[in-house]
Amino acid sequence: MTVVTLSADAMVDDSLDFAAPPAAKSGARRNLLVAPPSIAAHEERLRALYATFPRADTDLQMLDRLSAGLVALPAETYDLVMVLMDAGGAPRADISRDLYALLVPALKAGGQLRFEDAVRAAEQREAILAGLVAKDGGFEKIEEEEVVIPLRFGAKKKNGVPPVAVVQKAVVLNLDDDDDDLIDENELLSAEDLKRPIQIRTYSVFRSPAIKS
Repeated sequence: MTVVTLSADAMVDDSLDFAAPPAAKSGARRNLLVAPPSIAAHEERLRALYATFPRADTDLQMLDRLSAGLVALPAETYDLVMVLMDAGGAPRADISRDLYALLVPALKAGGQLRFEDAVRAAEQREAILAGLVAKDGGFEKIEEEEVVIPLRFGAKKKNGVPPVAVVQKAVVLNLDDDDDDLIDENELLSAEDLKRPIQIRTYSVFRSPAIKS
């Protein structure tokens, strides 16, 4: 049995492994690289990435850790989110709807989500459903415009009673000026017809012999 003894001067790192990256400074351009797990075994690939994306302005997150919910991304921080291809040549995992729910809020308004390899049809559909717009080979997060509707208070009152909105409905009748088809009922009767007495027709009620009173 091996016993490990820690001296009083030993420092134990008890910080969470999935703590969110620090928020970017105002006005600074930030990049987020989303990489498959295989990239950790290829140092030359990482050096090439940091030659393109400055290390001080770039965060690197693994695709599997994001999918597992182990990383919380800061909101509206990144100008560019780049999804990297697999370093070993294997197909990477799809960007699912849950991943879009993490990546899109992390983008600034006007920021772009781009793919190093070819974007798939399912990923393109999910990007549009997440509110992104296809632009210049990537997907841009558009700025939401706020619609402000002014409310008017303090309307004039009469006799202490607030004004009541009266809605009037107008009924419009579209009548043709040509009234040739209209028939005057008085023209259907002649003068002799008008002089004739009104005859009231009478009806007799016959009782069937089979019915006894």
